[in-house]
Amino acid sequence: GRPGSLSCKQLTWPVRLKILRGIAKGLAYIHEFSPKRYVHGHINSSNILLGPNLEPKISGFGLGRIVDMSPSSSEIRSDRISPMA
Repeated sequence: GRPGSLSCKQLTWPVRLKILRGIAKGLAYIHEFSPKRYVHGHINSSNILLGPNLEPKISGFGLGRIVDMSPSSSEIRSDRISPMA
């Protein structure tokens, strides 16, 4: 179709797997490797946006939490994130 139009094409299994791997990498990053560890808290299909080349982008962070899991502490501290943050 033309740019900006929606088309309903069924995704092949290799494409679906590529999307799932991208989502998993994104979640691993925000959980383990970002400067502040973040727990999304509401991941579902409506919070996954696809770019022009079907690269996944995780959205819907308004209900998430920043988690402080310092190695020197045995407790986990979390703070709600404002959607405006």
